[in-house]
Amino acid sequence: MKFILSALALHVGSWAQPIPAAHVESHGSRIFISNGSLTKSSIDAVEALSRGKTLTEAQKLHLKDIPGGDLGATYRLYNAFAGKMVEVDGYCGSACANLALAGSEVQMNRDGLLFIHGIYLRDSGQWIEKDSLELV
Repeated sequence: MKFILSALALHVGSWAQPIPAAHVESHGSRIFISNGSLTKSSIDAVEALSRGKTLTEAQKLHLKDIPGGDLGATYRLYNAFAGKMVEVDGYCGSACANLALAGSEVQMNRDGLLFIHGIYLRDSGQWIEKDSLELV
């Protein structure tokens, strides 16, 4: 498993342009999210797939080439995929990594890359980077 501890490892040039919403589809008990950012609309698409059944019926989440996205929207799916198998193919960064780590088992394909970056907290109206968090 490969980990990159800085979001700067992503291709900086690709961040200069808006990243489209990730593509979402379902095949049986598997949900595929790929090729774009985790946006409110892509998370809405995952939830729309579940109409008539619950997201918790999905057995596996497949994530491919997702540089990150809206963390708040992504947390809407976090509990639905907690305890499920997650497969990472290509790169998965930032909010995508948070979603991937919800799984009870994370399978990294040969070219899978999980990007985890520093922690940012909002303090007195400013974003500050933290090296670690202390839980009290």
